[in-house]
Amino acid sequence: LATVLRDERAPLKTWCEASLLYMKAGKREKEGCDLLNAAVDSDDVMSGSNTTDRLRVLASAGIASLAQANRHITDGSSEVPGGLNLLDNLLESSKAAEKRDADQQEELRALADTRFTKADNINQVNPMTWIGRGMLNLAQNRLDQAKFFFENLTLRECGEILPALIGMAAVKYMEKDYDGALELYGRAMKKYPKQSGAPVRVGFGMACYRLGQIDRAKAAFRRAHDSDP
Repeated sequence: LATVLRDERAPLKTWCEASLLYMKAGKREKEGCDLLNAAVDSDDVMSGSNTTDRLRVLASAGIASLAQANRHITDGSSEVPGGLNLLDNLLESSKAAEKRDADQQEELRALADTRFTKADNINQVNPMTWIGRGMLNLAQNRLDQAKFFFENLTLRECGEILPALIGMAAVKYMEKDYDGALELYGRAMKKYPKQSGAPVRVGFGMACYRLGQIDRAKAAFRRAHDSDP
């Protein structure tokens, strides 16, 4: 598809729409991510677009790469050799798969960082890039930096937008401030009841569980499951 779009000199909007269709198709996120990155890497596509669209697609490509990295995907292609030491072979195969997975995650995060840097070169005050930077630092367990992008920049400049609320809730959870995480997840669900979806309810349930609020946790998990089994 990327070859066809390139040959047809499709505008950046068409690349983004095609990528979004892949993302919505279920288990096709990689194709959608690859398509965004192909658009970003095409000088003809990027040079023919306005600054706002270039910023948006660079940030989107970075965020898509991070989302793909966070899924802990392995290709499942490792073969387990036969023999008497089957358990050892299984363990070695598992370790090899984990290393490939870790290497793939690091490559995707590095790619995301590259996209965000290009976006910063165009405009350093782009909220979408701030969200991406926050996600990247959160994935790397750099909680102070993640907090800087989610709280000090995005929430202060843009108000309580959903990605920033979720990001700060995740930071609070990782800091073991479960009351703070619960409050932010709850605020996200109240302010964005439909858009917040199942993942926020899972986060809310996990915070409840950590606080010993088992019945509330069960209720949150049930709602999450009902909306997205």
